Amino acid sequence: MSRTVRARPSTLSSRRRASTVRRVLCACLAGLAVFTALDAAIPHSRSRQIVLARHRIARGQIIRARDLEVRTLAGDPALTCALSSETQAAGLIAQITITKGDIVTATVAGRAPVPERGSTVLEVRLAGPDHGIVAGDKVDLVSTTGCGESHTTCTLARDALAMGRSSGGDGESRFLTRFAMSAQSAAAILDAQRTAPIMAVSRVR
Repeated sequence: MSRTVRARPSTLSSRRRASTVRRVLCACLAGLAVFTALDAAIPHSRSRQIVLARHRIARGQIIRARDLEVRTLAGDPALTCALSSETQAAGLIAQITITKGDIVTATVAGRAPVPERGSTVLEVRLAGPDHGIVAGDKVDLVSTTGCGESHTTCTLARDALAMGRSSGGDGESRFLTRFAMSAQSAAAILDAQRTAPIMAVSRVR
């Protein structure tokens, strides 16, 4: 004689347990989906483009696009200030000497100064090869020539605004620095530097 096995009627507690299991399972599946999506996106966010110096860039020199190269490196919080394209860096001024392979950041490359309206920009051959002058500095330009009958040093241009060094690499062009000054001061400098060196003196403010 066969026996018929009847399913036990579900109780309230069993229904609650089944509902809890379903909720936990749904939460696990949702978490797995989010993890999968993030895992696919993270490799792209961990890399970024940065700008490197193609060769040595002297302090005070205007940075040109041909001085730079762009590479993709693994992302790092330390690279937050790194410039990411050549267009960002081109035209800026090297605030320090940047060696070949150095990362170009917003702290080592500053914006070019803007000369005052009516001023004249003149290339000046300063005495000595390195003056520590960066674009944006203001200096007095002095000489022993152009002082009238006196043979003492006199100031030919006050508060001349340094615009940057000339980009030439050989001979005397390495020592030329562009300054913005009044037209009268520019005329005095042109006349004086034919016969005597011009010196830049930082003013104490």
